[in-house]
Amino acid sequence: MKTKMKRMMLGWIAALAAGTAQAVTFTWVPASGTNDWNAPANWTPAGPPGSSNSADTATIPAAAVGVINYDASGPTFSGLNVQTTGSTSLTVNVNAPLFLDAGAVWGIGTGTGLHTVVTSSGSITSRYSTSSYSMTLNGGQFDVETGATMMLNRDTSPYAAWTVNGAKVTLRGAVTMPGGKTFTGTCPATLGQSTSLTLDGGSLDTDALIFSHDTKVLFTANGGRLSTQLTGNGIFMGAGTGTTYLNDLTLLAGTITNDSRFIAGYANIYGGEAHPAGPGYGGIATVNLSGGTFVQRGYTAIGNGRIGTMAVSGTVFRAVNDFYIGGGDYLGALVPNANIIVSGRVSLVSGSITVTNAPQMQTSTSVANQNGNGGAGAAQFYIAESTQLWTGQRIVFTNLTAEITGLSTGVTYYVKMFRWNAMAKCFNVAAYPGGLAPSLGTATGGSAQWQTFPAILSVGNTATFSTGTRMAPGVLDLTGGSLLADRLVATNGTNSVIRFTKGTLAVQVSTQISNSVPFVAGNGVDAAVLALSGGTHSFADGLVINTNAVFALGGTNALGTAAIAGNVSLRSGAVLDCDFNTSTNDVALIAGTLTLPASATLRVRTLDGSFRKTIPVLQATSISGDASAWSLAVVNGWKYRAVVSGTQLLLQRNMIGTAIFVY
Repeated sequence: MKTKMKRMMLGWIAALAAGTAQAVTFTWVPASGTNDWNAPANWTPAGPPGSSNSADTATIPAAAVGVINYDASGPTFSGLNVQTTGSTSLTVNVNAPLFLDAGAVWGIGTGTGLHTVVTSSGSITSRYSTSSYSMTLNGGQFDVETGATMMLNRDTSPYAAWTVNGAKVTLRGAVTMPGGKTFTGTCPATLGQSTSLTLDGGSLDTDALIFSHDTKVLFTANGGRLSTQLTGNGIFMGAGTGTTYLNDLTLLAGTITNDSRFIAGYANIYGGEAHPAGPGYGGIATVNLSGGTFVQRGYTAIGNGRIGTMAVSGTVFRAVNDFYIGGGDYLGALVPNANIIVSGRVSLVSGSITVTNAPQMQTSTSVANQNGNGGAGAAQFYIAESTQLWTGQRIVFTNLTAEITGLSTGVTYYVKMFRWNAMAKCFNVAAYPGGLAPSLGTATGGSAQWQTFPAILSVGNTATFSTGTRMAPGVLDLTGGSLLADRLVATNGTNSVIRFTKGTLAVQVSTQISNSVPFVAGNGVDAAVLALSGGTHSFADGLVINTNAVFALGGTNALGTAAIAGNVSLRSGAVLDCDFNTSTNDVALIAGTLTLPASATLRVRTLDGSFRKTIPVLQATSISGDASAWSLAVVNGWKYRAVVSGTQLLLQRNMIGTAIFVY
């Protein structure tokens, strides 16, 4: 029996020896006179990691100092742990392709002297993230140089693909997180406390960009590019810990393309807010846009449960979804304590802001039972990949089959959660656009048709929290540039403030202003343009066109009929802009009193070269004042003058020069 057991043991040993080598943890032990990663003598046991098993891991101990050069491609291995803790510098130069199967942790303290440089000939590729190994940077400095890349494949795991804690990161090269369409978008680039991310001509492609606290992101004058995914949570400038935060995003040049929501000033839902009587925590998120282009496709909320400010001074900001200034999101957090300020402010100095969405009717190709974080049987609406639909967009179902329960026709829902299932694009809907769980129906099949809406620019809102509501003041300062919106809404009294001193404000569909003061276009000195296209525009406290301000009926170089509710007053030196063609012209139908000044300027243009004898441009319930002394407008040799006739202001054509009549 003993002889038989001995033979069996020898057989097992021989089998192990002949089989695949076991994974090993290799520890860096710098040999005298060399800092070469691939030198076997620099590792214990002799390395490099991955030479016999791709599941090997590598550790750079805390005592390591000086320089480590990864100059030639080595074998693929699993994980890398750089344990630097002190302020003594350690530099890791990546000058060749470095492949990791599970990720890496660079440094374990925010005060480290670790400096990693990925050069133009180098790259880091992390094949996938796991719970143990994301690509994590703790402290120190991390540079991705021009021509270099860092690729984090986040398609196989629901863990964060890139976490940066207290590090200074500069991207002159590319960081990308590619993944297949089956991925659910839960792996953001997460910037922890006291982190600085600079895009100096480089690029970052990620599911989402999440700010913690005291976090700064800068696009230098050399530009850069940031892109997020439709399935992610967009750009989130809040804090996930119970602490007061100051976060900053500055765009001097380059491009931001955000396919999901953009929130600046979010409630930090932990800590003090768990106890309404506690101290609570504040937060300020500041967005400075002074160049480049910002393409925003999900909804935008500035001052969303905390303080948020956005200043635009040169950037082109394009939003195809609703834009809330002050309390636009609906949160799952508790009502903030009394000492927590909640407000939003957007200032447009130069550049442009566009908040528009062309309404569209869409039909889902199918509806399926899916468990998409909304419970078993949650309805997900499958649509073509080319369908233009974004997170937070408002939709109304116009057709729901009997197979879909829990949803109603004619009720406004918000597009909540995008996913890729079975290589198809699909989404859920929610009762609110923010952090609450989706309010979903259930389905066994069928189809659904829905209608999208024009985009709203909303100033000052009632924020709905899990335990109640709170007014969230919003301020819109227009001191230059150009603002174009489908709908402009400011209806919460003194909590909705709009200051329009100069620049151009154009509203295409509707305006609702009710904030206890007249809406004044212009400061009386600088040039300002208010363009109201066709639609309904309500000014509960009156509309005033100041001196040197232009009142462009129907828009500039476009025809439209605007219905205006409220009193309208033109001050001395105001400009009335009107377009016409053979059959129609700009016109404003005013349900209120129209007050005319003694002097004003007419701007009249023909859009098709035609001429008309009389053009009715303003009609009101009543008119105070007359236009007999207004300056005349000249159109291709014809003069037009303003004439009050009953409750109308007409433009009448007159010849220039002396008329000679021959009998």
